[in-house]
Amino acid sequence: MPSIVWLNGTWIDQNKALVPVDDRSLRLGDGIFDTIRVHKGKLIHSNAHLDRLAKGLVFFKLDYDISQLEHHCHALIAKNMLMEGFVRIIIRRGNGQGSVVGYRPPEHTVSSCVITSFASPLLPPTPVRLAVSSVPLAWRVPCKILSALPYIAAMQEAIGQGCDNALMLTYDGLVCEASNANIFWIQGETLYTPAPDLPFIPGTVAALVPEVWTGIVKHGHFTLKALKDADEIFLANVGGILTPVQEIKGVTPVRNTFAQALFLRAAVLARLGISG
Repeated sequence: MPSIVWLNGTWIDQNKALVPVDDRSLRLGDGIFDTIRVHKGKLIHSNAHLDRLAKGLVFFKLDYDISQLEHHCHALIAKNMLMEGFVRIIIRRGNGQGSVVGYRPPEHTVSSCVITSFASPLLPPTPVRLAVSSVPLAWRVPCKILSALPYIAAMQEAIGQGCDNALMLTYDGLVCEASNANIFWIQGETLYTPAPDLPFIPGTVAALVPEVWTGIVKHGHFTLKALKDADEIFLANVGGILTPVQEIKGVTPVRNTFAQALFLRAAVLARLGISG
């Protein structure tokens, strides 16, 4: 059955949805997006995702009214009879008048929006191996952006080293995030994670982790040295919720116990209202 997408108020077969060759999102990645999990036909934690989109609209000066997006998402879920998976919201800056060369945004434009959906069950957590990427992070933004080449390059490095994901650092070697997830580690009774002033994308699932942790939480500026003696390391994102890290290549040894990470994962799933 062909999937339906929502495009600026119109329902359309995804195979018939076209992007003009001069579209700024195609040429420059000029836009933002967010991905919301669907469980049993319902949006999960949508307020946090829409809040992140709203912050992105302000940060990048994109003109778009998102007040009806949740309604459109629910309608799309119903049309595609989606029970388990995701909806993705993409907001792109309008082209407006003027040259198609250069970065200057056109004035007085209204952005456009497309909402897509895809089926994807929540799988049991499989421990992953991380490579330390040579691609540095430097720009702190409040949302996910269409210009994702640094994260793609980091993931390519990880694959080339036989790993599942990449750990990304700042130019001066501070731990930021994985290429598609936020990072946490546990040592004793303390949960550690990078400080929010660092250049990583704030995760909606990651925001829940300190809420369900019963011990001390420390946000800070940490180098790889801080991870060497961690009891457990895990990633947080909407795809896997919490994923244990088996090893950071060249930094931490292979780990075989993830009891606390799995306990926290169950607690976050409960907070999200996701059942097995």
